[in-house]
Formats: sequence, structure tokens, C-alpha cells
Amino acid sequence: MAEVAKKHKFILNANYEQALDYCFQAAQKIRKSKLLDQDKLNNKLRFQTGTGFRSFGEIIEFSVNQISATQTEIEVSSRALVDFVYDWGKNKDNIAVLEKFFYSIPQTTKVNNVLASTPSVSDVENSKSNDSPSFVSNIFLSLNWFFGSSFLFLAILMFLFGNSEAQADRVAIMLFVMSILLLPPLKPYVYGFCRDEHVWKIKAGLLLATFLLFVFASTF
Repeated sequence: MAEVAKKHKFILNANYEQALDYCFQAAQKIRKSKLLDQDKLNNKLRFQTGTGFRSFGEIIEFSVNQISATQTEIEVSSRALVDFVYDWGKNKDNIAVLEKFFYSIPQTTKVNNVLASTPSVSDVENSKSNDSPSFVSNIFLSLNWFFGSSFLFLAILMFLFGNSEAQADRVAIMLFVMSILLLPPLKPYVYGFCRDEHVWKIKAGLLLATFLLFVFASTF
């Protein structure tokens, strides 16, 4: 299961004001980001991204801590706007974009408890391309949204406007269950007990069982 939040630290050869300006520039690299608030007391900036296909939005936070007159530590984090929603790799993508920007600043150093060597921009780009969802993954995501939403819509219609027969109620319940199995935001609750590589097998088995019950409920 992917994490719902990502966090990294950097050390810049810049004073506090320059580092703050870099944070604003970095945030502009994230699509549809806008400033939420600037906490001058705790030296923090918070930005919110817009709703997208994979996410309802994220909160991106910059914590700025001046180490010396010429060095400043910046901690960046990205988390889902709605905490329980599976992030589909969006927070990882956000951090990758921010990494690319900060590593373009001369002599930027990444911090992971100890100082680490600075990777090149090409390394960050390669890492981002490897971690980002593939075209096939996006196709499956689209299908999950389409069929999950369609089944949910049909289930609601049958509950509201269907006849009062028990058969119609059973079909509506089956459609509702199938929508729960498919809709991406519900993944942490439905499949949270298993590893990511096993999700598709369990999903296929549950959908097949539900479909057979659906056929049985609609014919008997």
C-alpha cells in the first residue's frame, strides 16, 4: 500500500529570504497549486493543489529553518487533502517535482538523518519516470472509476425508482457492492489487508463472485 504522505529535507546554500523565495518558486512547479497560509511564527508555507484525476488535492508544506548566515534547511512534505484517500502515487510525484527544482539549485544537499550526496537532475527524472503510474495503470484506473461510478449510479436508481420486489433489491445491493470493490478512493478500506501486488487478484476474485451473485439474483 502506498503511503499517503511523503517528506524530504534539503540544505540550500542560501539565506532565509532566498530559501523562502525558492519555496514559492518550487510550489509553482506543482500544477494548480495555491498558497493556503504562511506561518511566519513557525517558518512554514502551506500550498494546496487542485483536484485531479488521481487525487482530490494535496497539501504541500515547506518548513524553513536557517542553519547559518549562508545555509538554510528546507523540509518539504506532500499529503492527501483527504487523509483516508489512497494517493495513487501523487504525493511521490509531487516530491519528485520539488526534488528536481531544488537539485537545480547549485550545491543543494538532501538530508536523510545524515547528509547524502547530491544526485543529478537526470537521476531524479529517471526515478520519477520509474515511479510514476504507467499508461496501463492509468487505463485500469479509468476503468475502475467508470464502472464503479456506473454501478453506483444504477444501484441508487434501482433503490429509488425500482419496484418493491425482493429481486430488484438484491440486484441493487449487488451493484452497490461491485461499485465499492471498484471505486479507487475506497481501496484502503476494501483491500488494505493485502499487498499491492495481490490486489488485482483479490479484486478479480471478489468481482467474479459478486457478478455470479448478481446473475443469480437477477434471474431467480
